[in-house]
Amino acid sequence: MMKYNYSIKIKRDQINDGVAWCSQNIGTGTMMWGYNDNTFFFDAEEDIMAFKLRFDEVKMVLIIDPPSGWKYGFPKPFTKGDDEELEDWLLRNGYPQSEIDQGGAKYCRYWEHEIE
Repeated sequence: MMKYNYSIKIKRDQINDGVAWCSQNIGTGTMMWGYNDNTFFFDAEEDIMAFKLRFDEVKMVLIIDPPSGWKYGFPKPFTKGDDEELEDWLLRNGYPQSEIDQGGAKYCRYWEHEIE
């Protein structure tokens, strides 16, 4: 059994939608997510953040802050498209390729911010 780092309990009527979302966005037959007793479990922080944004009732936005991001206008709301890679999103939002090449995309900080 894999040990997951993150979990979220959702309403019973959202379970089927949650499983479908995970299968579509994370994959089937993967060890990156699991489900048991109304609770979804995730190995990656970005997966739990995306899932929570989709299934939590409170409207939240995911904020991303790459290393030295303040130099380039970060932190910013994370609005990555489904088919877009993180590195492409960072470039599109002003983060330089040289920082990405040095591993900047691997060490981003993420947090949620409630939208009023």
